[in-house]
Amino acid sequence: EFIAAMAKTQSAIPQMKKLAASLRPEFAVARNDWKSAKVMFRDAAALLDDRELADCLRALSQVALQKHQDASLRQMCIEIVKDSTAKSLCKSEAVRQVMIVEKRRDSVSGVVSGLGLLIEAGAPAGSLKTVFDNEYYTVIQGTNSDVTARMVGLGDKVYALLTDEGEKADLRVSLLDGHFLIEDYEGAMKMLRAGIPDRDKEWHDMASIK
Repeated sequence: EFIAAMAKTQSAIPQMKKLAASLRPEFAVARNDWKSAKVMFRDAAALLDDRELADCLRALSQVALQKHQDASLRQMCIEIVKDSTAKSLCKSEAVRQVMIVEKRRDSVSGVVSGLGLLIEAGAPAGSLKTVFDNEYYTVIQGTNSDVTARMVGLGDKVYALLTDEGEKADLRVSLLDGHFLIEDYEGAMKMLRAGIPDRDKEWHDMASIK
């Protein structure tokens, strides 16, 4: 009621209206009222700038995680990722929260499931690469070869989505290593033919022979 009064009063300044809008979704999540939370979050998007909206999502996510409402949080964040009108920082925060939720379930296989969900949801390629870069070596250092193979396969999907040649070249380094690790030599050769940065022709020839 206090928040509603803040927003409705004729004397409310814009900052107070923004504060009210940013708090409503968080309070709805605290009540486990996700239907209202989503509506209130969309209303907040009309008032808050990108940074403020990302902060709003982060705050409600913390409440959701404290109350173990992981599935509902993941669903909301996936919907934000899929929304073509979503603001960029807010979408990046949604990506981050999906990974937090999935890694709470399992710190290794959760990385793979989270990245898979984000690829399917159409997350920005740059955000997907960041997730892959941050989590790749954690996954491949594990003992589960199936999870490693799935991670490398997801890396190939991220690579195909990238348009920036510098980002693609950077990712090829990890993927080359990954394809050799899972003994996918055809995949490794694909990376070699595309070129590994900071390696000369002699190195590429030697690696191809191996």
